[in-house]
Amino acid sequence: TLFTTLAHEGYPGHLYQTIYYESTHPDPIRSLLDFGGYVEGWATYAEMGSYYLMGLSKEQATLLQKNASIILALYALADIGIHYDGWSVEDTEAFFKNYGITDKDAVGEIYKLILGSPANYLKYYIGYVEFLELKKMWVDEKGKDFLQKEFHSAVLKIGPAPFPFHFIKIYKETGSSAKDHISSKRTGLSSSYSHIFLSKEICRPLFIVTVQPYSVREAQNMSACFC
Repeated sequence: TLFTTLAHEGYPGHLYQTIYYESTHPDPIRSLLDFGGYVEGWATYAEMGSYYLMGLSKEQATLLQKNASIILALYALADIGIHYDGWSVEDTEAFFKNYGITDKDAVGEIYKLILGSPANYLKYYIGYVEFLELKKMWVDEKGKDFLQKEFHSAVLKIGPAPFPFHFIKIYKETGSSAKDHISSKRTGLSSSYSHIFLSKEICRPLFIVTVQPYSVREAQNMSACFC
């Protein structure tokens, strides 16, 4: 919708994150560095949150938001299948058919779209998931003192950077032991995201890490966790 698109591209998405970060007067060299997972992850996080500000009932907003999240997850999985496992159009059709999407013309267009932009959808979806993980960890630390504004200010102030760096900075903000939390939390579900969605051969890595990628079949088995 126009509303969610404006939330992604404008406020509080890309426009706001860019202006906010520039207002902190970062070192000029930061403008030369590009971290697509952070940039698109924040905008997707803002977009998903906007469904709950549209004046809809909670049930309607949740349905629309979860649907958007699942579709984006399917595109990300198809991205892996096409560019890592070498899926053909027929393979892609079979994949989407498992989720009730049977229009071959539509899937053909999706195939061509993903084929022309390797790893593009991964930065949106994995970036979004990493922001959810950061938020979950912040809530765990703050408990009843949790404030959305504080969390958002913290991640926007850090600016574009690899997510492991964000986890370290966030825990310095909360006064806890970053090392302990990263070793315990990041070896769980969040580290699984990185293993599933990042190949050592992807042209434009989302994070500065070396990982052992899972197959799409293994990723599909875990996809229910990603919404």
